[in-house]
Amino acid sequence: MIRYGLKPDSRAVSGDGIALKGGSQLRTRLLGGYFVDPKHLPARAELTYDDRDESRLDLQVRDTIGVAVRDRALEVRYEKAAAGIRQEVESCLCRAVPVGDSSR
Repeated sequence: MIRYGLKPDSRAVSGDGIALKGGSQLRTRLLGGYFVDPKHLPARAELTYDDRDESRLDLQVRDTIGVAVRDRALEVRYEKAAAGIRQEVESCLCRAVPVGDSSR
């Protein structure tokens, strides 16, 4: 989670998942969303267990920029950030539980 600067959000940790927050609200406001690397856009990721199937995880990535002018270009930047966060989470999970390992 280092690449996207995501850190656990201790205020929002629940029994069935974890919440991560990252990015820089200050950097995004000072430089503008168009000039900030997508990995620095303010975002929040929530990883939760699926209640119906505990072997399944649900990942939701949301922007936390607040009030801002949102156009298609900024949305595309957030889509890139969300895709990168998803890949980072999947990578961490694959390192924790190797694919095909049924002993866990």
